[in-house]
Order: sequence, then structure tokens, then C-alpha cells
Amino acid sequence: MPQTSNPSPPPKPITNGEAYTEIQRAAFRELLNLSADTVAPLEAEIEQRLRQGCAAADARLAELTAKAEHRLKEELADAQRVHAERVQQAEAEYTAAEESLARQVQQTQENIAAGYQEAQRKAQRQREDNLLMIDTVARATLQAFADKRQALERDVSWGRSQLEGLQQQGLRVLEEHEYDLQRDPIAPVEEPWAGDDPAAECKSHAASASRSLAAMQALMMPRLLVGPAAFAGLTLLNVVPLAVLPILGSFAVAPAQTLMIAAPIVL
Repeated sequence: MPQTSNPSPPPKPITNGEAYTEIQRAAFRELLNLSADTVAPLEAEIEQRLRQGCAAADARLAELTAKAEHRLKEELADAQRVHAERVQQAEAEYTAAEESLARQVQQTQENIAAGYQEAQRKAQRQREDNLLMIDTVARATLQAFADKRQALERDVSWGRSQLEGLQQQGLRVLEEHEYDLQRDPIAPVEEPWAGDDPAAECKSHAASASRSLAAMQALMMPRLLVGPAAFAGLTLLNVVPLAVLPILGSFAVAPAQTLMIAAPIVL
């Protein structure tokens, strides 16, 4: 047998690790060399299972999405219903509060109007009472001054009649005395005393009567009070009871003038 030259070097001896690697390579080559008919059903089954899993996942996702949407719609509807109820309740409370406030305002206005009317009526009654009291005091004052005037007139008339009688009596006595002196004149030795002279006594009585008549006539003349005495008198006329009105007769003021003076102070 002829020897041939081999240009390749001789193979190295195979170790355990290399042998395992060669076995793996051989296995991979065997797997790659498998027939497509053997792998195709497995791939089809895998693809079918994948599609079924995707379909199931899609269905589950759709179901969960539908449930979530339904739950969200229910919660939204509940929230809208609660919100509507709260809004309606708030509107009802606001309307009730507004009506209550309107009633309170109306009641307050009515109370104020009633109080104002009552105050007006009270003021009117007080004014009427004051006017009645003023009229009563004025009438009583006028009546007191009228009675005082009538009493003074009666006193003056009586005094005048007495004075006229005394004047006539004095004139008669004077005429008789002068007639006696002319008929039987007597020269007096000393100045006679006035009390012993009937003529002088008569003249003295006549002068006293004249002064009394002048004083009575002066009391009958109307006079106005001025100064502090007038103010005190008018104040007493307005505040004293009717029982003490006759005491005020000592003020020498005419009734009409008293009314004219007292009326502005009272009003």
C-alpha cells in the first residue's frame, strides 16, 4: 500500500471537555436536521395557543373594562344623584332662610310701625291731657279772678256808698258849723285841738275815705306782673293744684292778661 502524503497535521488527542462540546454540537446539528413536518405542528399549536391566550386576555380585558365602566357609571350616577339632592336641599334651606328673613324683616317693620303709632298716640294723649289741664287751670284761674273782681267790686261799691254817705254827712256838719260860726263868731283864745273841731275831724274822715277809694280803684285797675314775682306766679299757676288757686287771688293781674302771659309758657 503506497503511502500518501497528508499535508494536514495529525489530530490532537480529544479530551473530556472537548468531547462534551462535540456531543453538544452534534445534538444541535441533529435538532437542526429535524424535519419541518415535525416542527410545523408544534409551531401551529403554539401559535394557536398564543392566539387563544390573546383572545382570552382580550375578552377578560373587555369584561373587566366593561365592569369598570359600569361601576364608574354607577358611581358617577350616585355622585350626581347625591350632588343633586344636596343642591336641592341647599336651595330649599336657602329659600326657607330667605322666607324666614323676609318674615322677620316684615315683623320688625310692623313692630317699629306699631311702636311709632303707639308713641304718636301716647304723645297725642299727653298733648290732649296737657291742653285739658291748661284749659282747666286757665278756666279755674279766670273764675278765681272773676270771683276776686266781683268781691272787690262789691267792696268798692260798699266803700263808695259809705264814702258818699260820709261826704254828705260831713258836708252837712261843715255847713251847720260854718253857719253857727257866721251867726255867732267867737274869737278863740288858743289854737283848737283837731279832735275837738268837728269840721277838721270831718275833713280828716273825708280825706281818709278819699284815699281808701283811690286805693280800691287802684286795686280794680288791671296791672301786669313783671320780674321774678311774675315768673314765680306764672309757674305756680301752671303747677299748683286747683285747691290752692284761690290763694293766687292776691296777684293783682287781670284774668285775660294772666291767660295771655301763662299760655306761651305752658305751650
